[in-house]
Amino acid sequence: MADDEVILIKLAERLHNMRTIEYIDERKKKEKAKETIEWFMPLARRLENRKLMDELSELSIRYC
Repeated sequence: MADDEVILIKLAERLHNMRTIEYIDERKKKEKAKETIEWFMPLARRLENRKLMDELSELSIRYC
């Protein structure tokens, strides 16, 4: 499997986690949002996937 495919799978998994984040406690929400901004947003930029970048950004900022 190519590196970009692995990254895309991890991004899809994180996007699902962020879409369902309201079901976890507040501390974890902030932790996941910060981690998404620091680690997953750069990966989405690397793939130049604007849709993923926008949605991950919107969800992360909401919970930071």
